Amino acid sequence: QLETVNATAFLKNMSLITITVADGNSNFTSDGEGLYGTIENKPTLIYYATGRSGGYQMDDVASIGELAFAYSRLSTVELSENLEKLQKNAFSYSRFVRIAFPDKLQGVSEEAFVQCDSLRRVELGKNIEEIGDGAFAWCTSLEEIIPAEENMLVSIGAEAFRSCVKLKDLEFIGKKCEIISTGAFYECLMVKEVTLPASIQKIGKYSFCGCRGLETVIFEDGIQLTQLEDWAFNGCESIKNIILPEGLKEIGKNCFLVTGLEYIYITSTVEKIGYGAF
Repeated sequence: QLETVNATAFLKNMSLITITVADGNSNFTSDGEGLYGTIENKPTLIYYATGRSGGYQMDDVASIGELAFAYSRLSTVELSENLEKLQKNAFSYSRFVRIAFPDKLQGVSEEAFVQCDSLRRVELGKNIEEIGDGAFAWCTSLEEIIPAEENMLVSIGAEAFRSCVKLKDLEFIGKKCEIISTGAFYECLMVKEVTLPASIQKIGKYSFCGCRGLETVIFEDGIQLTQLEDWAFNGCESIKNIILPEGLKEIGKNCFLVTGLEYIYITSTVEKIGYGAF
């Protein structure tokens, strides 16, 4: 009997609409639309029939496999309340319009929704601590990220929201976020304001580079940040004033190059200003 199915086995088969598992196969089950099995000892949706459209309510699983919904034509999916893990590229290149994460999910995996250019709204569950590298990169219709009332987000991965050109509000960063990685919000053109909480310890290279509509950057009192890395706010043409926080020691090269800065407050704690910083 069939024992394993590779993540790419049915990739881009846009005409497949029905999945049937033979009686007696103890490794897999199907509801006719989704193929279910076990990965890492967790009940898992392994693949969803790419040719189907409309909506889908998942069975009770703890995991969604790599590329499981990739290229899907579905517009909505109701995720299992017991979902704990998304594998890499779980929803990439799909047509989902909105997604709501359950509270048991602790992170959004690497490139989970990359180039989902119909996705408009994402609701985060209360236990999501990490948004992985490229998780929502090039989601060019994404307008809203709705945080849970109790926001546990700690880390935003490299290029996580790269070129989300319609995203406006970054309040979901929350009060516990510590890391904003390289290029996390690169070319998020419609963002106008960002508040960086006291918990922030790292703002990576290119984090807000090319955010041409960004006007206001607020560093909360007591922020733990000691370095603004290279190119962090490069190309933010609408920034006119910036008050850098106490405790900051280093401003990286080209950090504020090609901005509209007219006023800069640099604290006495700054020890190094890099090449072309302003």
